[in-house]
Amino acid sequence: APNKEDTKYEANSLNGEAIATGIAIASVYHYEEEELKKESNMPFDVAIENTLLDLDKESKDSEIFLAQKELLYSLKNQTSTLQEFENLVELSSSKLLGTKLESKISDYIDILQRVKKYLGFELKSSFPNKSFILIADNLLPSQVESLAKTLVEGVVLKDTALTSHTAILLRGAGINSIIADGSKLKEGSRVILDANSAQLIANPTKNDLKKAQELLLAHKKSEVSIYKKRFESALTKDAKRVKVFANITDEEKESFLDKYSINLLDKAKEGKIDPVIGRDSEIK
Repeated sequence: APNKEDTKYEANSLNGEAIATGIAIASVYHYEEEELKKESNMPFDVAIENTLLDLDKESKDSEIFLAQKELLYSLKNQTSTLQEFENLVELSSSKLLGTKLESKISDYIDILQRVKKYLGFELKSSFPNKSFILIADNLLPSQVESLAKTLVEGVVLKDTALTSHTAILLRGAGINSIIADGSKLKEGSRVILDANSAQLIANPTKNDLKKAQELLLAHKKSEVSIYKKRFESALTKDAKRVKVFANITDEEKESFLDKYSINLLDKAKEGKIDPVIGRDSEIK
């Protein structure tokens, strides 16, 4: 999880877990959707193959959809009708409840909805034409992409996990988001979502709003500064330049790399690196 800041507000706050950091001030919108049925003569096996093709295309941009593709491959030979497929998804999901893999349930449901769409069943949802903070029990991974095209300022999800594919995609999309139960928030009410401190302030005071505006401005300035400096050279203790092509900001990846690899950039800064490392061909 991202580092959690300790920010105090005057109004009572709803605490949760941060998915993607940031600050948002906007109106509450409770997510709603309905399933529409259209005529479709497409055979079930063709719907499966079309879904696999879709996932194959999308996997080029995200390995998450490659995982869904492999999951669908494992399911397709066990069913021959939509009803059997729905029953299998329900059974597989029920086995994951209460386990470490519970967050994978959304992938099963997402795959099912993709197949059903080709068979004439489609989930429809609408979003406000102004800035909003989305409140929902959960979102499917495929819904995050469409959500990112709206005026969403933040997301509060009740039933997801920091390691879920939905959470990963929210972070990738840069959408401020936390895990918390926002079901009791009043529709249309103006709230503060402080994902930096994993808080949602439902009835902010004037001072709270002022503080949030200041934090929001500072956050945006910080993002701009980091973006501008992303290719700047780092300096060793001897003022020698080290070109940086990428920065890792994900703590899990950082921890993994610290354990199983050597950070040559840090060693270069400390002057502990061989000056001819990586130049084997030149010195042969």
